[in-house]
Amino acid sequence: MLYQLPDAAIELVLVSVFFLDLLVFGFFFMAALYYLEKGDQVLDGLVVTPLRVVEYLTAKIATLSALSVLVGALVTLLVYDPSIHRGWYLLAVAGMSVPISLLGFVLAARYNGINEFLE
Repeated sequence: MLYQLPDAAIELVLVSVFFLDLLVFGFFFMAALYYLEKGDQVLDGLVVTPLRVVEYLTAKIATLSALSVLVGALVTLLVYDPSIHRGWYLLAVAGMSVPISLLGFVLAARYNGINEFLE
């Protein structure tokens, strides 16, 4: 299918696919972490700890954002040619992983389990 596109369009499509892949990574990982911690009753323990919900979410988002940037850097360094401006690309991945991870958390909270979430 990509063979039918001109070379300039292929570059745009590949960058977009890499970018969306990293965003989906944070979305599903946040939901999976939520259900894992829900099953282990970690979220119930947050009520009695001095850790606030904002600090809990900030730690999760920072971890997932750092992981997305690391994976994004590896993918672009190993797969893509050097013509891409890696700084802007990684900044965009870091900036977009925050709202996408929060969206994953908000949507996961609506369902009782991972099976309902994936349906």
